[in-house]
This record gives sequence, C-alpha cells and structure tokens, in this order.
Amino acid sequence: MACLSMPWGGDLVMSPAGGLALATGQDGINQMITRELLTTSNVLLANGVRASPEFYLLPGFGRSLRVLVGQTVTEDLVDRLTQEITSVVLTTPGVDPNVPPTIQVTPVGHAVVILVSYSLSNGQPASVAFQVGATT
Repeated sequence: MACLSMPWGGDLVMSPAGGLALATGQDGINQMITRELLTTSNVLLANGVRASPEFYLLPGFGRSLRVLVGQTVTEDLVDRLTQEITSVVLTTPGVDPNVPPTIQVTPVGHAVVILVSYSLSNGQPASVAFQVGATT
C-alpha cells in the first residue's frame, strides 16, 4: 500500500522528478503507525474538555498520545502507551497481527522516546521510533 510521503512534523516529500514522493513498504507502514498514534482526536482531556481534533473530517481518528505526555511518567502511563501502541501496530496493514510488538518507552525530561519493534506480514523484522512531548 502506498501513501504520500509526509513524515510526522514535516512536509510533503518531493520525488527526484519533482512530483510528490510516495511512501511504500516499511516507510509507508511506519508513517501510518506514527500518524495514527500522534494525531489528536476529539478525546476527552483530563480537565473534562474535548480536544480539538487535528483531522476534522474524521474527528475520531488518532490515538492522541501527545495529550498523554507532559505529566510524570508512571507505570500506569507506560502501560497505557503500550496498550495504545500495540493496538495500532497489530491493526496496521502490512504488519503481522499474530506477532505482538516489542515496545520500549524511555522518559527524557517531559517527553518519552518510544521504540517499537514489530514483524511485517512477510515475516521480516521492522521498527519505528518517535518522541512524544518536549525534552526541555
């Protein structure tokens, strides 16, 4: 499955020919995983207010991991992050849904760095890493 290449926090990537580049294979899968995890949906925040969804055409899309970070990293927070990440990874096209991912959550300041190792549907190992929150 191919999608437009647009890394999280970046802009659309141009192809060498000057058109829009496509993300395919593991790059496309990593992009889908990262986008779903980091996109904020219309989730109910801790203060009782609904977050403004970033993808207004599908307000329920996204796991809103960024609204979970910024607080003290506790075992409960790591468990919640792990559950959300596992759910997304195992339902992403191109990932083997029978092999649970390995997830490392490392606190860095008021942020966490997350490394996810998973298995592609063809059996090959793959991984994606990203940061959630500000390190300063």
